[in-house]
Amino acid sequence: MIGLVALVLGCGSETKEPRVPDPPVDTAPPAGPAALVFDGERPTNVLFLSIDTLRADHVTPDLMPFVSQLAAEGVALQDHVQCSNWTFDSVSCTLTGQTPVERGHLPRLNGTELNRLPVPPENTLLAERLTDAGWTTIGASNNAWFGPNWGNTQGYQVFDPSPGAGAGVWGSVSSALSGAQASGAAERWFVHAHFLEPHAAYESPEGWAEGLEDLPPWPHGDLRIRPHHYEQRDAYADLPAEERDLLEQHLRLMYAGEVRWLDHQLGQFFADADSRGWLDDTLVVVWTDHGEQFWEHGKQTHAYALHGEENDGVAIFWAKNLQPAVWTAPTHAVDLVPTVLDAIGLPVPEELGGRVVGTATDDRVRFSSTLARSGGVQTVQQGRYRLHFYWRSGKLELYDRWEDPGETNDLWRPGHPQGMDLWDKLKPVAEIMASLVIGADPQPTWPPGL
Repeated sequence: MIGLVALVLGCGSETKEPRVPDPPVDTAPPAGPAALVFDGERPTNVLFLSIDTLRADHVTPDLMPFVSQLAAEGVALQDHVQCSNWTFDSVSCTLTGQTPVERGHLPRLNGTELNRLPVPPENTLLAERLTDAGWTTIGASNNAWFGPNWGNTQGYQVFDPSPGAGAGVWGSVSSALSGAQASGAAERWFVHAHFLEPHAAYESPEGWAEGLEDLPPWPHGDLRIRPHHYEQRDAYADLPAEERDLLEQHLRLMYAGEVRWLDHQLGQFFADADSRGWLDDTLVVVWTDHGEQFWEHGKQTHAYALHGEENDGVAIFWAKNLQPAVWTAPTHAVDLVPTVLDAIGLPVPEELGGRVVGTATDDRVRFSSTLARSGGVQTVQQGRYRLHFYWRSGKLELYDRWEDPGETNDLWRPGHPQGMDLWDKLKPVAEIMASLVIGADPQPTWPPGL
């Protein structure tokens, strides 16, 4: 998925197809002690750097040298999946440590205020847990889906919902933390900076989108402007073949440019934090809310499907005294909250669906879901197989992600032993998810005979 094996070896990786690690071998880490092992005292503070719309297969030394270095120095989760494929859903799930089914709240991309409800107050987020435990909690986001209007900033004592671009996000949280420290109110702190980049439209300063100058110019509007980007994306199927190819080349290079630019900025923010002494007793967590599709499965941008390009996640833990590791066992975004709580010495509530990284078994079952541009879509994966269920059509798809990481060869047929086993696990979850929909529409079309 994330391609961190190539990262640690210092070589680049192909970015067109998502990547997964090799199948586990006998030496894969079993369930047991937590994966985060510190030399000396546990950290006291927590710094979240969450990145919007970052494909896991783009975390490579050529595109993201700073984040790659953090991964090599810290604990990188290599087989990691997100809760969903769009921000409101994924961020809310990650910060509660519970899937929508577990917490009884189903985010919905399209709808009205009557059927698109914010996170309910009874859902407890990480910031609330840390505030209650005596931490100073500060956040900023330049994506409105992670903001006060959607209920997923509960517990932050200071939260800036519109700080501007990346530098504005960092400026907001660093100013708030400096102020809290000056007043003596930040003995222990949790700071969360959420960066919208590299979300569409992809626009980076000149020179960062390498190779773009070598392409013929795009003839139909400025792709750096979001309405034009979306207009051309939606017209893709009707374009001549040569224009489809040119459009994809432009968008891929522009996206890579934003990834490079953000990585450069993150390195600057990290150096700023270190110069202020903020990293001396701090657990840093870099994570992503979802990825981005470039027509691997017929669409561009995200919130369409739950294949690897949209659903594979990045999660990296770093601290000055953290023992480095590349963690190959399966993990899930809901694991971040329990892992952070355990790392800083707080109890892990039993109601959390996630597990402290290192304490789950290798055959764990992982669920993801979305109610977005393609209607309801759900997945379940265990071991090498992943099953997809599409509500609108009732279609099932089954993939062997070890043999087919790009999920191009659909193995589903009625009676397939692994597929039927996964459907038996997914159907009860789908029924609960369907019960969370407000109103009668949409509801799943159940596969015939199943």
